[in-house]
Amino acid sequence: MSWKESVALYAFSWDPITYWHEDIINRIVPKFDKVIVWIWVNPDKKHLFSLQERREMAKDALIDILNVDVVDYQWLLTTFAAEQDVNFVVRWIRNTTDMEAEKQLFLALKTQKMPVDTMLLLCSPDKEHISSSAAKAILKENWKIHEFVRLNVKQAMEAKMNWYYSIGITWEIWSWKSYVAKQLVEFGNSFGVPTQNIEMDKIWHEILWELQEPIYVHTREKIIKEFWEEVRLSPDNDFINRKVLGKIVFGNTEKISKLNEFMQTPMAIRLERLWYKSSWLHLINAALLIEWESTYLTNNNTIIVETDKETQFKRIGERDNLNEEQIQRRIESQYDTNKKKSLLDRKIQKDNRWEMINYQNYDNTDSHNISDLFFQTLIASDIDWWLRVKWLLKRNNIPWDYDKIFKEIQNLYFQNENFYHHRLHIVSCLNDFYKIRNLSNNPDVLERAIIFHDIIYLPWASDNEEQSAEFAGKYLSWLWYDTNFIAQVKNLIIMTKHNQAPQTIDEKIIIDIDLAILGKNKKFYDRYISNIREEYKKNIPWLTNDKFNQWRLMFLEDFSNRENIYHTTYFQEKYWNQASENLKYEKQKLK
Repeated sequence: MSWKESVALYAFSWDPITYWHEDIINRIVPKFDKVIVWIWVNPDKKHLFSLQERREMAKDALIDILNVDVVDYQWLLTTFAAEQDVNFVVRWIRNTTDMEAEKQLFLALKTQKMPVDTMLLLCSPDKEHISSSAAKAILKENWKIHEFVRLNVKQAMEAKMNWYYSIGITWEIWSWKSYVAKQLVEFGNSFGVPTQNIEMDKIWHEILWELQEPIYVHTREKIIKEFWEEVRLSPDNDFINRKVLGKIVFGNTEKISKLNEFMQTPMAIRLERLWYKSSWLHLINAALLIEWESTYLTNNNTIIVETDKETQFKRIGERDNLNEEQIQRRIESQYDTNKKKSLLDRKIQKDNRWEMINYQNYDNTDSHNISDLFFQTLIASDIDWWLRVKWLLKRNNIPWDYDKIFKEIQNLYFQNENFYHHRLHIVSCLNDFYKIRNLSNNPDVLERAIIFHDIIYLPWASDNEEQSAEFAGKYLSWLWYDTNFIAQVKNLIIMTKHNQAPQTIDEKIIIDIDLAILGKNKKFYDRYISNIREEYKKNIPWLTNDKFNQWRLMFLEDFSNRENIYHTTYFQEKYWNQASENLKYEKQKLK
């Protein structure tokens, strides 16, 4: 049997997936026709992430490798390998201790008389220091782990371990970013989500004028040496005269670049110290966030505040009393919005991780625009839904332990064996909801209904919605919600059965949100198709492929024959065309 005809199994707990795991897989893939990535539960280990979470993170990382299947299985490795007709179990060696352990495992496997052999790989030298445990230990001390894991994994770890969330704010000159940041902080805190604006300009000032730790002193010494004694604030100290320094570097790209080189590392260190002490949602407010290639700090989630040239000229001229030529020189001395977007886009393509939010800030910024921007910020930063759910409970003055309640709800979604109807589906629904929250008559009711609408989901059952509604009613009653509120929540959950016409705007919204996946782009829709099939396959072992295809075709035909899949103008305009294409595409695959 040739290498290309064989199947390899790579088993690990993947808690979480790191660049070391990916390196092993990338080296295996060319040698085998098929590689099975097996995520297993180690009973002797307390996992940071649930099995669902680990599976989804691995799928995200490996989605572009066609001959890799990501599975989870909670039985013996040898049993699973034999069932899948695996030829080789791939193992790894970091050191001599690993070598002895792998030898013992190899001999143990042989006693099982299974037709499975072992393939050992040495760690790549540049990845040998990377491990899941090392990444967790480093993040625990609030250090950087972007060279250990992908940014989506880093963001999930930050939320899970340290409970912080971040988004960057950068801008082109005189777009009034400070006003935007201030408004976001005010709205976030009034909405119940603690929000902090970390001003990089302030950190810059502290480094040049105040801080006495050695690294900051050495930075000032470098600046004085490079730009001469005239930038020294006083002969008696090493502080920097910012106005003099500004005049020296103003309009000189080479000098600005040199200054940025000196300041980048100390500013990153100072930021991390402030970050460690700060509130939950962090706005990293930095003019050079993109230019310094520091968007990893916010996992590439970045707001770019821009304005039009006329407003820009007006603002600069009014404040600094400059003529048109001086204004133009000042504008040209910094990257404009298009340049920033281009640089960030390249980073996004490289990391396959992003949320670039463009915000146009003219003179008439209103509260509605700020609220929309804040909700976009929540969607980008709160990928595990914990921030939104916790402060939703607090906003309604629930007199209980918010952390405990959240964990109970989350564990209920973790306990099921579903591949689609689980926590990530709820997160996706919440993301769609936050984009149109202002359209709802009672957003708090609607948000509760979204959170609970699939709390009970068994693929073979016909009363999931009724069961979920009853569960939500009992749970909310225990949390002292009034009967009218609970009745509204239960009604909205029942509407996700999709067997009756909605009457109210909130009924229309929850139905549209639940069906939004039908209109997502092909990459997401393919993942949805795969997850639905796996969900039924795992929960209903006797369901054959033919039977599943027949059921699925009935579902697709039902929605294809409807005059409108969506009931609100927003969802109709955003998703209808793509949904029609997706339904046609899947039906062709099944026939």
